[in-house]
Amino acid sequence: MSPWRLPLVGNAWHLLVHPLTFLRQQRELGDIVEFRHGNRRVYFVNDPVLAHEVLTGQRANFPKGGPVINAARALGRNGLSTTTDESLHHRQRRLMQPLFHHSRFPAYIAAMRETVEEITSSWREGEKVRIDSVAYQISSAVLSRCLFSGKLGSNATRDFMTLYPSVVGGIGRRATLPMPWLHRLPTAANRRYTRDLATIHRVTDQLIADHAAGDETYDDILSALLEARDDDTGKTMSESQVHDEVVTLISAASETTAQTLSWALRVLAKDTELDRRVAAELQGVLANRAPRHQDLQELPLLSAVVSETLRLYPPLWLVSRYVPNETELGGVLLRAGSEVYISAFANHHDAELFPSPEVFDVTRWLPGAPTPGRGAYIPFGMGTRKCIGNEFALAELMTTLAIFLQRWRLSPQHGGRLSKPKVAFTYGTGPFTLVASQRRSGPPEH
Repeated sequence: MSPWRLPLVGNAWHLLVHPLTFLRQQRELGDIVEFRHGNRRVYFVNDPVLAHEVLTGQRANFPKGGPVINAARALGRNGLSTTTDESLHHRQRRLMQPLFHHSRFPAYIAAMRETVEEITSSWREGEKVRIDSVAYQISSAVLSRCLFSGKLGSNATRDFMTLYPSVVGGIGRRATLPMPWLHRLPTAANRRYTRDLATIHRVTDQLIADHAAGDETYDDILSALLEARDDDTGKTMSESQVHDEVVTLISAASETTAQTLSWALRVLAKDTELDRRVAAELQGVLANRAPRHQDLQELPLLSAVVSETLRLYPPLWLVSRYVPNETELGGVLLRAGSEVYISAFANHHDAELFPSPEVFDVTRWLPGAPTPGRGAYIPFGMGTRKCIGNEFALAELMTTLAIFLQRWRLSPQHGGRLSKPKVAFTYGTGPFTLVASQRRSGPPEH
């Protein structure tokens, strides 16, 4: 049993105020640690093999649920990543999998290249760049191009991203502080959360309606969602389901990709030698040419930078599952009605799984390095609930970094301090600024 409980809220206050410290403390207490989240019984599963068992081997005994998912469902509703209906999830994953087939990636990567080059084309030598803002701008613009055929969805996507921070903050508070009455109080934060959440859903409905009513034919993800048919029934998705999948794709892809891109650029800004090595690899493979899909597998060092960023700074640091029936796991009897927490952050920072875990070490991921054991490395989850867009996200991260690093060296401001990490629903950098200086190799060519 975890100590440090408080009346009424149990250990929830510690999870809200000092989440990463609390995760480390739980790990020191054993493979499975029971604690209280308000009046709910929760088990931290700290052993990666047992985590793998929860998410894959015994997944039927641990359906998706718990406060993290319940809070997120206000935004994603019955979308692929937030639905608690397993049969619906199976059907939707089957319908949406073709959207992430490798045959579509050349077009996606072309859209990524165009987006990054447009956004960075106005940069000048010595310009101070708010990296966290630029990362969100890139991820949202890429989604606009791939999901909504660019201009069609640019205004709606911009509205979505403007409103998204307050909604994510509200979801984080509701996930970690289990006091529903507190979130119904007429505070400014609660009113803004309710207003912005409603606006996101309204903007999404209007966007889908405009898309469906248009005369043009678009080769984008939204068109594919509207046209997808179930092989068993021949039916298309309902309007509500399309809505939920659009919101899910925007929120999941933009948030996690932007956070990881920010972290990677922050690391490279501080590590000048690693930055030089990555730039040299890019020059050797691309020779000032913009990356194409087939180039990405020829960039092992850049790939290792992305993998190590996701290890040290996993954007989705906590997942939850529900225990509907009494279930044994690792010799411990988990009570019916309880919940299970698994933390990618805690796994990724375990010295037994990753020696010197606080050190950014790309050699962990270079060719010939040992593969992490089951459940040790889970930035995108695992099993049937693993993020469907993980390869899209990796391609976007590598493409964006390749274009950035061929042309620009990003450095910390003289005398400036980088912000403290921000832990909410995701694990982010917080706002920070870097100074851009041009590399001698010049801009990438098409």
